[in-house]
Amino acid sequence: MFSSTKHSHTYSNNINFNNYKMKTTNAIEQALKEKAGVEIDQLVSRFIQDIQTNITDKYRTSGFWYDLRESGCSDSPKINVKATLLDSVLKRMLTESHLDRMVERKSAELINKLNLDI
Repeated sequence: MFSSTKHSHTYSNNINFNNYKMKTTNAIEQALKEKAGVEIDQLVSRFIQDIQTNITDKYRTSGFWYDLRESGCSDSPKINVKATLLDSVLKRMLTESHLDRMVERKSAELINKLNLDI
């Protein structure tokens, strides 16, 4: 049977409901983070593949380095990235800039979908 205590609910087999709820909530948050991370990975992979297919292969060019400095600013520092590392640099940049907000939005969408009042 379900019994109530002042700070937590427990089942008769001594499972602490609050701990279970926290583990479940953490698992859901982790799953949403992973899903958002996969979205970023897929976006970057498609972008890199498009560069490879539509520029490098099509025009037989070899971009060994990419200069990431701001356009039109000759005095901005030159930031070169190896083409082979561009994928991981973009994934890291997008993850650091957008992952938390993506998870917030996915959480809100899930809450709305489940009709929860939180």
